[in-house]
Amino acid sequence: MSLHPLLPRRNIAAWLGALCFFLMLAALLDGIIAGGRKDPLINEVVPGESIKLSGPMPRDAERLDQLWLRAADPAIGLALEEVRTGFWLGGQQWQAEVTVPAQLGTGDHIISLSARNETSPKMTQTYTLRVFASPKALKDASLSLTTSTFGISPFFLAIIALPLGVASGVASTLLSRKITQDLRAQGMAQVFRVQRTPEGQRIFFCLGSENGLSEGDELDILDAQGSTVIGSAVASVVRAADAESLLPEGQSAPINSFVRLRQ
Repeated sequence: MSLHPLLPRRNIAAWLGALCFFLMLAALLDGIIAGGRKDPLINEVVPGESIKLSGPMPRDAERLDQLWLRAADPAIGLALEEVRTGFWLGGQQWQAEVTVPAQLGTGDHIISLSARNETSPKMTQTYTLRVFASPKALKDASLSLTTSTFGISPFFLAIIALPLGVASGVASTLLSRKITQDLRAQGMAQVFRVQRTPEGQRIFFCLGSENGLSEGDELDILDAQGSTVIGSAVASVVRAADAESLLPEGQSAPINSFVRLRQ
């Protein structure tokens, strides 16, 4: 049984927060790696879907009527929509809507764009429309482990995990403060740091002069459940809100054990 009723909740909140931040970092890494591996000229779709396609305006072209957009399969619907300024690097960008008919076969289909007066094949922009038989087939082929496993974007998972991690961290902090206050009122504190030194093990705990502790005061050391005395110590360095103690030779105390001011 725990020494304080809030300790299990604090521990759960702390572990949940750590898990959420780990998921966030893993999802971001997964998304970045998958994005780096993906060919930007390949667009993955399923039959019946419509997507937006865009690219830089060809040289000497300023209007949509100066562009020639075509697909190797005439069943693919193509509609040039607008000319706009690029979001990242500026410059003029064309945008089109591509509609994949429900009966289109799976595999790669080529879409090309060039200026109407362009004669050099090198100046033709070529895009690949990769058609999958079903949303499940598209999900399974994803380069993202998050998407292929759970069917969601890794960046969406990161966005969800971040506030959950922050909320869990705040909850853990508030619970820790409440636990510390309650234990101090009983002349007790939890060991939050353990340090190995040539002189022996040194422990740190949140019990200080504000709580009536003075250098030289004797302390009992209790196990992590706070039920059994496993050693003794003397307060060697006392600050306002915390203190430390050098344990006798051959004696040790685990992290999250407790100290209690001997009456």
